[in-house]
Amino acid sequence: EGEVVIDAIRLLQENDAVNEFRVKKLRKALAVGLDGSVYTASESDIKAFNPDGTSKWTFVENPIALFLVGMSVGPDGNIYVVATEGVGAFSLTPSGVLRWKKAEQYDAQQPVEYQEILFGLNGGTTQLYFYANSHLKALRLDGSTAFTLASDFGQPAVSPFDGSIHAPYGAYSSAGSLMWIFESPYSYNISSPPDIGNDGTHYLVQNTIELFGLTTSGNQIWHLTMKDTGDGPIVDPQNSQIVLGSATTL
Repeated sequence: EGEVVIDAIRLLQENDAVNEFRVKKLRKALAVGLDGSVYTASESDIKAFNPDGTSKWTFVENPIALFLVGMSVGPDGNIYVVATEGVGAFSLTPSGVLRWKKAEQYDAQQPVEYQEILFGLNGGTTQLYFYANSHLKALRLDGSTAFTLASDFGQPAVSPFDGSIHAPYGAYSSAGSLMWIFESPYSYNISSPPDIGNDGTHYLVQNTIELFGLTTSGNQIWHLTMKDTGDGPIVDPQNSQIVLGSATTL
């Protein structure tokens, strides 16, 4: 998928005659559809391009959003966008037709300027998850609300093991009920977004150097104090290695 995104950016960059922007002006979000279509998003509009970089359509957000929180292509091929104010959370068909919209009001707290929209299963129903405006919200793909959690959640992660939703120090079921909270032995300063292995192991970095692995019930499996600072951990699909980025190492 990464190669597809890079190729899409290259096509858009090379096709200046039909596009009104350069790669540096792609704004805040880019996603690739199941058919290779490329979608970009900003606070003012969603644009779609064919795989060769030619323009397909533009959906104008009216009113304009205060912040674009994120955009993703769902497992059903439709486009899902979350914005603070403006149209709010909404979904478009691959042809740019509005499917539904839900208000997302700014709460005047620290703004979420960009987050990844995630998808996961609740039984046989697919849900999307996002954090903005002091709450984590779960929506079904038809736009109905599954649940809302009022919390300073941050970027969530969805477990490929059981569909649970994870914050750095806790996890909730796909129905929104609390599963566990982890109490770190270290003082709380900053923490990374978590990542979840295919066996349900929960990984996080606390205070830039403390790397933890936790069980599906939130108990510590292991802990490592790293020699260098690290950003959020990313575990590979085989659950064989964890990758972390920093200012000096990868």
